[in-house]
Amino acid sequence: MKVITLTLNPAIDLHLTTDRLTVGSDNKCSFVRRDSGGKGVNLSRALWVNGVPSLCYMLLGRENYGEFLAPLDSLGMQTAYRLVDGIIRENINIHHGVTETVIATDGPIPSAAELDLVAEELLSVSEKGDILAFSGRISDGTDKERVLDILCRLRDKGVRLALDSKSLSGDDIRRLRPEVIKPNYEEALELLGIDMEDVDNRAPTGLAYKLYREYFCDVLLTLGSGGAALASYEGVYYAMGRVDARRVLSTVGAGDSALAGFIAGLLKGKEHRDALALSVAYGTAACLREGTLPPDPEDVKRILDTVSVREIM
Repeated sequence: MKVITLTLNPAIDLHLTTDRLTVGSDNKCSFVRRDSGGKGVNLSRALWVNGVPSLCYMLLGRENYGEFLAPLDSLGMQTAYRLVDGIIRENINIHHGVTETVIATDGPIPSAAELDLVAEELLSVSEKGDILAFSGRISDGTDKERVLDILCRLRDKGVRLALDSKSLSGDDIRRLRPEVIKPNYEEALELLGIDMEDVDNRAPTGLAYKLYREYFCDVLLTLGSGGAALASYEGVYYAMGRVDARRVLSTVGAGDSALAGFIAGLLKGKEHRDALALSVAYGTAACLREGTLPPDPEDVKRILDTVSVREIM
């Protein structure tokens, strides 16, 4: 049993920092770092550095794929990729105070034939019981129906799906019948059709439970600095870790690391509440690294000791 991550629209993350960001004016920024990223890439890297092997499968633009792969190769990560015409997109992450502003660009658009080859390759390397995490947006212009077909074929083979993509609607999730979904708070409200002003229906554990009843899969609801909620057949839980907020350097990729921690827990045969605790430890530890760096194993262990999990129902 192994983990495969599928990232169709990866990005190179540029991290800049400034004391204050003023829209419509010149802003002086300091360069922090340049990282290879994308939600599935972040997830795979978080698993890899914490001793959980995974296959990181990507679609990469021909023009700059070498630059993208170099830092992943330096970690010894297991990667597989298909090249498409174009350039890998760039995300500009501006860190100003405790706030982060992201300016995202579009990546290359794979053809139908290229997506068919992706399907063949993933079907050839996957086995029944594997976990495939599909993360990130499907770029505008990409044949979404073909992407959904790839995921359905993998599910029909017995591969368990973990989904974290704003491109997937509620109907898409029902069709794919995943093992787990990982929305953040705003995404959960959108999937349930709840208005932000509807205070009575906004309790995180309540949202997670409603999503569980709606889609009949594990729901890992990440809440940023507020921890995470989980609804599953084992119960509904809320978890929170403790960390000095002054040590937080970047939240980019923290949600991806949280999903990585949950998947790592499932692979280790942990109960869901313990997998949730590991999820919070991964996600919190990721915030202590600059840029889009993965959670450090020592930070994960230290934070895991502070995580409290409360059973709601």
